[in-house]
Amino acid sequence: MQDCIPFVHSKTDLDLLEEYYTETGLLRCSLHQIEGIPGLAGGRRRIWLNPGVDGYHWLMERKDAARAVQSTNGDVAVPKWVKKFGEFLRPFKHSAFLVRKGFLARPDTAKVREFVTALLDACAERQPTWISVPQFPTVSGTERNKINRCLAKAAGQWRRERNVAAKFVLPLIFTKPSQYRGKTAWNPKLRALQKSCEESGAEVLWVADASLSDQKGTASYPERFSNLVSLHNDLRECFVKETIAAGPYWGVNLLLWARGLADRLVIGLGSAYQYHFSGSVPQRAKVRLPLPPLRRWAEVGENDGLKGWLAEALEAVPKDDRAWEQFSYLHRHYSEITLPGVARELTARFYSGWIRELSETPEGGRALVLYQQLSSAYVLGKKLPDLPEEGVKRNPAIVAQQLMLNCL
Repeated sequence: MQDCIPFVHSKTDLDLLEEYYTETGLLRCSLHQIEGIPGLAGGRRRIWLNPGVDGYHWLMERKDAARAVQSTNGDVAVPKWVKKFGEFLRPFKHSAFLVRKGFLARPDTAKVREFVTALLDACAERQPTWISVPQFPTVSGTERNKINRCLAKAAGQWRRERNVAAKFVLPLIFTKPSQYRGKTAWNPKLRALQKSCEESGAEVLWVADASLSDQKGTASYPERFSNLVSLHNDLRECFVKETIAAGPYWGVNLLLWARGLADRLVIGLGSAYQYHFSGSVPQRAKVRLPLPPLRRWAEVGENDGLKGWLAEALEAVPKDDRAWEQFSYLHRHYSEITLPGVARELTARFYSGWIRELSETPEGGRALVLYQQLSSAYVLGKKLPDLPEEGVKRNPAIVAQQLMLNCL
């Protein structure tokens, strides 16, 4: 479990971490959230702190949000969450320039350095163990290469001047699957990453696809997962000395870590198990129940459709099977465990147990064990009726099948 890094965004996340992930040596939090999580700031925890520059990606996607950051008096009408993130950025000198495409194309190095210095000084006050190098998420072209390299250089200069001991984490955040669809797509990204790594002196690389929710069962996912595996193979060759962290996802992070292509396993503690940009408007969380025998979750919809599915599953599984016992528990306690907080806790408990199983397996055997777990889930899922969900994810076996194909 020492390899596991949970992302903490709220007090609820912190409570789940303390209950189910006590062995983890590090947690990740964003600068704009840390003071709002009681018991997190100022403690003895080892924290990976994110300055929040990745949030500029979604700010630039929303014209009202971009205007809010540029506004000098903060009077632009925007949703409460957007306004809150804009207020977080405003005290950092020159923060408004980073929502201007013209500035990103021709960054003023002096302004960038002043912005980075103020931002990283605020991070250093919290005494983190790791700090993310300020970087914009990846887009399909090269238009962010200049600003990212400029940000990385400013971060490297800041650390040398301040003599800060915290390790630097260099993010590579993809926003579309086409950005890593083969070497032609990802090689320019890796060359830019190498330059930023040299400029910043980063010791850790963190890779995530913010567009990937790997339980949807989409037909393109086996190829997409395979592309991520191949990308991480190339990362291993390009960055021999650096630690590589991957996630958060539900299963792709597990298979990358189990295969030795990621050193650190990045996970979520919410209900989505997917990366969300700093400051982005939170979506209404769906209630999901873990289905341990299938190594996946299912959404709790209206009219107790999932409860009816559990009853059908019990008819299809022998009573002496461990799966029958697990489905029976979910069916008997359905009313109480479908409360949002309880369902989230159940998911965290199952997921931490899954990671612990793999952690206790010798490194060389983890990929095989994961393959066996997923293949058992796939065989069981093929015997069961469709889940009461929309789309291909209603197939009980689809999540395990797609992950299984990339385990070995």
